[in-house]
Amino acid sequence: MSSLKSFVLALAACIGIPTWIMAVRPYAKERERQPVAYQSTPDPANPTAPPKDPEAFKNLYYPASYAGDNKRGERVYVREGCAQCHTQVVRPDYAGNDQVKRFGGKEQEYKKDVPVPVRQTHMWDYMHEDFAMFGQRRVGPDLANAGYRFPDKDSKGVPDPKPIARLYQHLYDPRSLEDRAWSNCPSYKHLFVEKVKESVEGRGDALQLSGNVAPKDGYEIVPTDEAKALVNYLLGLKRAEDLPSSITGSQPKEQTK
Repeated sequence: MSSLKSFVLALAACIGIPTWIMAVRPYAKERERQPVAYQSTPDPANPTAPPKDPEAFKNLYYPASYAGDNKRGERVYVREGCAQCHTQVVRPDYAGNDQVKRFGGKEQEYKKDVPVPVRQTHMWDYMHEDFAMFGQRRVGPDLANAGYRFPDKDSKGVPDPKPIARLYQHLYDPRSLEDRAWSNCPSYKHLFVEKVKESVEGRGDALQLSGNVAPKDGYEIVPTDEAKALVNYLLGLKRAEDLPSSITGSQPKEQTK
């Protein structure tokens, strides 16, 4: 009886202690985190030093709360299992080859037209999410900075709806895109509906499809509210914002005359 009791206690310790260290304690710590204010005004104790954070971030907090329909889109993302094939983590250089490998969240740094400098993911980045979308495998590209891949304006600031229209088409039928015939991404046609055209031009949000995926004459394919929420969520994924100096631990330098 004594040996059984010892065995049960030892087993409980083997399970309980790692669970406390690896799950319960980190969760209890992270759940109490709050948005951090940027320190964009001079420090009264050191007025000769510049503000710790850029003046452009004055009166702002990091991370900014989700806007619009992003929360609903987050739920659609979870329900459709997108995290099974996509991560949302830009790893530090010592933990992987994201700094050189495509689709690791940093590929937009190498764009010739509008490069976007990014950084590794930080714990604060997930603060406003109900579920942290770390993901499991990179079967598809990392989506930590997906919002930068579908700009609504070109490099000259001219509105360009093509990238976002392409994203909708990818969700409807990935392999219908000329350069995505190899894609193994599933189709999410259930997030779209086929409707009778109400005018010759059709609705402005209707997909421009051709070939064997085009709707029959007199009909058009339009995204549902859930599809729009999912796209808004993806467009809002941007992990490149500057971290407040209080998080990075950097200190301002004294101004030199």
